[in-house]
Amino acid sequence: MTLRYHKSIDLHVAPAVEQALAVRVLGASKVKGGEVNHVYKVQTNKKTVLVRVFRYKDWPEDGKFQWIEKQFAKHRIPHAKLLFYTRSKKWFPNGFMISEFIDGMPADEAVHSGKLSRTDFQFHVAKLLKKVHGISLKKFGDWHGTYGTDSDILSFALPRITHKFNQLKRTKYYDKGVAAAAVAKVKNLLTPLNDKLKPVLTHGDPGKDNCIWSNDDKLILVDWDNARSSVWVRDYADLMFWETCAAQFQAVPKSQLPNAQKAFLKGYGKMGLTKSELDRVVLVFFIIQVTNLLPYYYFDQKNMKAFHEMRILLKGFLNEEISI
Repeated sequence: MTLRYHKSIDLHVAPAVEQALAVRVLGASKVKGGEVNHVYKVQTNKKTVLVRVFRYKDWPEDGKFQWIEKQFAKHRIPHAKLLFYTRSKKWFPNGFMISEFIDGMPADEAVHSGKLSRTDFQFHVAKLLKKVHGISLKKFGDWHGTYGTDSDILSFALPRITHKFNQLKRTKYYDKGVAAAAVAKVKNLLTPLNDKLKPVLTHGDPGKDNCIWSNDDKLILVDWDNARSSVWVRDYADLMFWETCAAQFQAVPKSQLPNAQKAFLKGYGKMGLTKSELDRVVLVFFIIQVTNLLPYYYFDQKNMKAFHEMRILLKGFLNEEISI
């Protein structure tokens, strides 16, 4: 069941928090954005918290956040602590969770206001992700009571690329040749490195809109809904996709783009891959990213402009006409 927003949700937030935390709610306001959950900032008589009312029945996967919380505490990774979690239908059909509220501002606002430069963001997020990627796992994949289902990244990636293209068969834009070329390209790029790429915890969407620049000038990653066992390059590629390849569709000065790459790699440090190997894996994740976005923009967002932009990018990646 998908819980679409309606005003009655607002009315249940305060009593749900009061019962869950044994506090008195002084005020609650809905936070803009939030594609996975309906998010609320709630002020109580003890502290300010963040509430996420789950939009979907099975996503985020049950047990995943609790596991991540334990790992972050064990590895001393700064995060918004999980205070309460339930999938009970008492207050909301798909349950809800409560976490700490980090005093500060979203990193995209910090960059826009000049409090944080674009390159400083990349440097700080790289140092933070380095700690996250220190959490090694046994297999690649999503959460199924534990992380991972596949022994190598190729076995995990290829069926999911095929699945996304199969979704496009319902449209007039499905191209069998492009789908086959994408699978072949990914296989060709990854096969020589398949044994070298090890599974670690990854965020999946570590951009500025999913980071908080705290009042004490620290970067905190939030919104771990897309967390997955993957190659560490997944997070780097996601950042570079929006900073570089997608920049032709955004108001991003091209002169700043190479600086973002340099700043990240400086903050990340030793990566275990040569520059050539890194470029190969980044290209793989660019192809995966666009393949995921095609059905998302077409069916979920009904954004045909973005859909066709992703088609252009995909062809550029397959022909290696777009530099990384």
